[in-house]
Amino acid sequence: MLFSERGCHVPLGNMLLALAWAALQGEFSLWTLLTGQVLGYLILVALVRGGVLNTSPYIGRVHRVVAHAISRSSADTEWEHKRTRPHRWRRPA
Repeated sequence: MLFSERGCHVPLGNMLLALAWAALQGEFSLWTLLTGQVLGYLILVALVRGGVLNTSPYIGRVHRVVAHAISRSSADTEWEHKRTRPHRWRRPA
């Protein structure tokens, strides 16, 4: 089965879904491939949650990486905000 636990079948299935998306769009650009990759991942997550596929380490790993990237991005934005807009203290009257 293509979407099995052994080896790299789930990531390969995700890549094939991305290629299928790009083929349906009629354009093989980086944007369509990335969009297909995201849509393919969401399809695989839905299949795992629906019980059609067994749980896969790939699904959990991608989820953790994305969550870490988002939290890191928000922390970097907060740091930039603090760095560029220092707190102004009031002088005592």
